[in-house]
Amino acid sequence: MLRYLPAFFIPAIIMAVSFFRLDIGPGCEKTVLSFDLRGLYLSLYGYLSDPGPGFNNLFHSMAGGLGGNIYGTVILCLSPLDLIFSFVPLRSIPTVLYFMILFKIGLCGVSACFYLSHYDRTGLSAPAAVLLSCCYALMSYNILYYVAPMWYDCVILLPLLALSLEKIIA
Repeated sequence: MLRYLPAFFIPAIIMAVSFFRLDIGPGCEKTVLSFDLRGLYLSLYGYLSDPGPGFNNLFHSMAGGLGGNIYGTVILCLSPLDLIFSFVPLRSIPTVLYFMILFKIGLCGVSACFYLSHYDRTGLSAPAAVLLSCCYALMSYNILYYVAPMWYDCVILLPLLALSLEKIIA
């Protein structure tokens, strides 16, 4: 159980230091809002934070063009972890998004460590499992796709899916 804490915190701290060195984050000059994160997700998280007055709801919103539903965008892009944005004030979304990215990277490390600890054929020691799980959490895919946070859920669940399949087959 103790090995999951470093598997969570080491990748999250490394990523936070990397962001800080690039002057990205709370209190810094830049934010994590770029590319899709600014174009698609910011408006979605903003809608969750403050749906607006009148008849704005999941099935009809005046936020897009002449109005229409955003149900497809919510289904495609929203993670269960992203529902935290419905409790966040609108002005705090960039800061919460920064910490959410770090949290999801930490969860990638925890799920990989869980897989490596429970997969019967590896025989890895606890430090080796933590080291490899940190490598998994900090792979270039996670670093490059922080602008599309919905994909972190797939990376988090992939080791758990692989472990489940291994248990079913064996």
